[in-house]
Amino acid sequence: MQLHTTAKAHLALWPGTQTLTLRERSLLLLAERQVPALQLRCLFNGMGEQIVSDLLRDGYLAPVDAGQPPFDERPAGGELSAEPLDD
Repeated sequence: MQLHTTAKAHLALWPGTQTLTLRERSLLLLAERQVPALQLRCLFNGMGEQIVSDLLRDGYLAPVDAGQPPFDERPAGGELSAEPLDD
C-alpha cells in the first residue's frame, strides 16, 4: 500500500510549526518520497506501526487511490507558467 501526505500534513511540515513529534515529521517526509507503507511501519524499532496508524487516523496521511493523484500544492486551477505577471 502506498500512502501520501494530505494538505493538513503539508501545513504541519511548514518551518516554525511544532504540532508533530520529530518521528511523526520524519514519517511524513518519507511518505512524500513515496516510501512504501510497509517500510514506514517497520521504522523506529517497530514503533512506526503505531505512528503511521495515528497519522492516518488524524488525517496527516491517506492511502493513495489508484485513480486519484497525490496531493498537489498548486491551488485549484493554478497552472505554473513562465510568463511574467502583469502589474
